[in-house]
Amino acid sequence: LITFLTVLIRKYYLEAYIMDLIYTLKPFILLEAISCTNISDKNLNKYIRFLITINTFSIVYAFYNYYLASKGIYIEGGLYRNWVYRPDGFSGHPANLANICMISIAYLFQNIQNIKSKKSKLYILIIVLNLSCIYFTLARLQLFIIIIYVMYFIYQKINKTSIKIMVFLLLAGSCIFTLMDYKKILNNYTNDIDNAIRFQAIKKVP
Repeated sequence: LITFLTVLIRKYYLEAYIMDLIYTLKPFILLEAISCTNISDKNLNKYIRFLITINTFSIVYAFYNYYLASKGIYIEGGLYRNWVYRPDGFSGHPANLANICMISIAYLFQNIQNIKSKKSKLYILIIVLNLSCIYFTLARLQLFIIIIYVMYFIYQKINKTSIKIMVFLLLAGSCIFTLMDYKKILNNYTNDIDNAIRFQAIKKVP
C-alpha cells in the first residue's frame, strides 16, 4: 500500500515501477495462486519438484553465461554490477533466479530425511548448487534471507534452552558487530550508483 501511494504522490515512472514490482513478486504470486487452488499435497509436491528441475537447467545455463562473461565475452541483455556479470538463467533477472533458488532450497531442506539415502544426497547436491547460484547472482537480500532461514531451522531443532540462548546471542552479536562498521556500509552504498539510488530512497521514505 505504501509503495503504491508513493508512486501516486511522487509521480515516478509508473510503468517501469509496476513492471519491476511484478517481476520481483512473480515466483511468490505463482506459488500463492497454486496454494489457493484445490490441489492435493501430492500434486503440489510434484509441481514444486518440476519447478526445481526446470530451475536446475536454468542454473546450468546461467553458469554457462557466467563462464563466457568471465572470458571477456559481453552477454547481450545481461545485467552487470561493477562490471561483474550477474547470471539470470531463464528468469529474466538475477533477483528472480535467486528467489526461485531460495524456494527450492527451503523445499528441499524440509524434505531431507535420511542423509545417507541417495535421494537426500541428491537434495543436498541441488541445495549446494542453488546456494552457489544465489551467491553469483549477487542478490544480497535473498542470500541474507536464506542464511536466516537455515539458522532459524537449526534453532528450532535445538532442544536445550541454554544452547538456544547461546545461538541467539551469537546471531545477535554478529548483527551488532556488522552494523558497528556502518560507515563502511554507507560508503559502499554511495560509491555504487545503483546502491546510491536505493540509499536515497531509504533516506526519503521515512
